[in-house]
Amino acid sequence: MDAKAELLADLETIRDCVPLSQGNHYRFMWDFVLRHGTWYEPRAYPPDLPPGAVKQCFGNSIMLSLVKGYRYVEGFAVMPPPFSPMPIHHAWNADAFGALIDSTWRNGGVAYLGVEFSAERADDATWNGDASVLDDFRRGHPLFKEPWQGEDWSRRWPENERVTLLRSGKIKLAHDRMVLQL
Repeated sequence: MDAKAELLADLETIRDCVPLSQGNHYRFMWDFVLRHGTWYEPRAYPPDLPPGAVKQCFGNSIMLSLVKGYRYVEGFAVMPPPFSPMPIHHAWNADAFGALIDSTWRNGGVAYLGVEFSAERADDATWNGDASVLDDFRRGHPLFKEPWQGEDWSRRWPENERVTLLRSGKIKLAHDRMVLQL
């Protein structure tokens, strides 16, 4: 079985073990990603991009979205052996052509299935929720309450200085690693 088929089978198995909670339309994030996710193909990591911080995929992806204009994607990915073959809740970016950019793993995964969200939604979930769009448990998983119609790109999320500074170009990424420079 190839990596995509394994990821799909694993997500279906996990989803099928989770009951549908009262008031939810989805069986948590596995169901949501299975219904609305898009496959992203691994490729060589762009040499002109600095690597992101280890184990900081959500923040790394938000930062690249705001600084470089890449799309923010959240879903599940699988690392190659000898790493665990289990699906890992993960975030990455896509360029204007939909090409994968994973600054945390440097495009090292073997299968990626995710949903594109606005960087502002991701930032709001990080700072006002629980660090993830898909696992925003402190606010009761608002994404799962009703059928998803796709990201509402016209929605205005709470303004904050962090997003404004990143979008303005006043904060830059370092060349050797992904850190903010004032």
